[in-house]
Amino acid sequence: MYNEKLIQKIKQIYEQNVLKDVEDFHLYNYQKFEEENWSLKEEFKLQESPFLLLPEPAEEADYDMMNATNDGFTEPNNLAKEVYIEKMRISYNRFVELHNNQLL
Repeated sequence: MYNEKLIQKIKQIYEQNVLKDVEDFHLYNYQKFEEENWSLKEEFKLQESPFLLLPEPAEEADYDMMNATNDGFTEPNNLAKEVYIEKMRISYNRFVELHNNQLL
């Protein structure tokens, strides 16, 4: 079971950076999500990548966004943003459901 503080931090990172409307989501938000997740490894002394804690389709969404942004250098089009946000919303909901059950 994961630390409750870590779980809350991951939820916060999702909420602040990717659970947005398409018009409010930009390359910066994607980059910030990536950066803040990586910082969890050091902050919580994780042995593995914090991205392994994110349920599918987060990995697929990340791969799609990396392609849409030329590995993080180009603002994605609205369709790419919409697909990414929807997949990340699914991942977030799965994460919340999984960890709410563990915390009960």
